[in-house]
Amino acid sequence: MWTDLQPILVAIAIGAMIGAERERSHRDVPDHFGGIRTFTVLALAGSLARLVSTSTVAVGLGAAAVLIAAGSWRSMKANHGSTTVLAGLATYLLGSITESRPALATCVAVVLVVLLMSKGRVHHLLKEGVTDVEVADAVKFAIVAFVVLPLLPNRGMGPYQVLNPFRIWLLVVAITGIGWVGYVGVRVLGSRRGLLVSGAAGGFISS
Repeated sequence: MWTDLQPILVAIAIGAMIGAERERSHRDVPDHFGGIRTFTVLALAGSLARLVSTSTVAVGLGAAAVLIAAGSWRSMKANHGSTTVLAGLATYLLGSITESRPALATCVAVVLVVLLMSKGRVHHLLKEGVTDVEVADAVKFAIVAFVVLPLLPNRGMGPYQVLNPFRIWLLVVAITGIGWVGYVGVRVLGSRRGLLVSGAAGGFISS
């Protein structure tokens, strides 16, 4: 019984969490689409659709997109952001994976809520706190970590098969990542706390 009920309860919790954030952040926006009830129903619909079949999830996603777009039409005229629409679709999809990967769905939902709550800080940081050089360095790191690394062969090469290009480059990514975590920590939290964050990241990767 609990096994069957668990994904539904997880979906309800995810939808309520995201919906509560959307309702709180847009409490002064007239005709804004979606709150705790709407997002809870979206996540629940995704979970129930997955219990039926994978094709039902796809059909339900299309129906959810149409309903969300229709419900958001009036508020989008005054507020041109599409974050709530995308959050609604993400909520439905998160609900659809609570049966197979509930822990992943919960983690992604928490990250999504943190991202939604950080709107003002993120916009302020990007507009006033980040330089062009820092943006360029971030793009370079993304290329190193997410483009070059997956393309490298993960097997031994050279004499005695001791050279593994993937692991060597992974070490480069880890060292660069520690530096980036420390730099961002210092910028956001100050020199003392930032160095603590960098040390914690280095210890985690080392272990």
